[in-house]
Amino acid sequence: MYSLADKLSKGGFEVLVAADKPLGRADSYNFFSVNVPRFLRSETKRLLLRLRRFNPHMTICDSWKSVAAVPHSSGRLIVLAHGQEYLEPSNSKKAAIQKLLERADLIVASSEMTANLVKKLTPDKQIEVIFPTYMLDAANPEQTYAKRDGITQILSLCRIEERKGLFQSAEALNELCQEGFEFHWQVAGSGPDLPRLQEYVANKPIAKHTTFLGRVTEPQKEQLLRNASLFLMPSYQAGKSLEGFGISYTEAAKWGVPSIAGNVGGAPEAVLDGQTGWCIDGSNPQAIAEALREALSDHQKLVARGCEAKARFNIELAGDVTFARLLRLSQLDVSS
Repeated sequence: MYSLADKLSKGGFEVLVAADKPLGRADSYNFFSVNVPRFLRSETKRLLLRLRRFNPHMTICDSWKSVAAVPHSSGRLIVLAHGQEYLEPSNSKKAAIQKLLERADLIVASSEMTANLVKKLTPDKQIEVIFPTYMLDAANPEQTYAKRDGITQILSLCRIEERKGLFQSAEALNELCQEGFEFHWQVAGSGPDLPRLQEYVANKPIAKHTTFLGRVTEPQKEQLLRNASLFLMPSYQAGKSLEGFGISYTEAAKWGVPSIAGNVGGAPEAVLDGQTGWCIDGSNPQAIAEALREALSDHQKLVARGCEAKARFNIELAGDVTFARLLRLSQLDVSS
């Protein structure tokens, strides 16, 4: 949401962001936060927006819940839909979603998967798919896939939780390690399952081929992607949790790095199976091992899919591309 606000502001629009928490940095747009108990948040935001007498031509809500905080007569109302918040809602939640989305002029879904979930609840609303990559600049000529000499560098960069498929990936990589494949697996990120994953890896042959980096800064992330040969995050659905799209895959694609992704949720839209990477059942270690075996055995294929990933990124996924489409759909007069 902040990247959208920044792009709109730099595009010449007057922007006001009403958030739940302080921003913590200076930006090019107006901002206020509401630090009150959750049950008072929507009403408080709505009151403060009225007092500010800010009369926008367009209001963007980061979820269906945020619509409750928007005063009427707030311009064209656009609601962003991410994915799992629409997955198997209870009857009461379904009624709440339908009531609030009735006000929306446009629903922007993060993927076709998300759009299909929303259509089940609001079949008469205008729903458009725009991949949520607004913050990603186009790749420059230096961001080219080049085989990193020596050992294949495999990168997993994500929140460490069950549905990311990292336990199954560790099992698959352990199998390849025993088969004699040479690689170095770097795991960046934190999360509730990090200690358990570290403990699992420590007792396996892959321990000496694995490095846990914890949380990394943006410059560190960029360097990791620059040096990576393959991005590994075969996500799957765990209960009501799944990948709505997969920004991490597109960040890798920007650097010409192909991905091994899951085959559920929005992941197959972020990674095209057989073209920009592999989409497999992330809950199945054998399926992951098969994809890894193919990637590590066929350098030419690995390079080709990385190049295809970067080319697709610049054409379809770069932030300027997705932002321009949002502006067209918003019906804002860009020239004014």
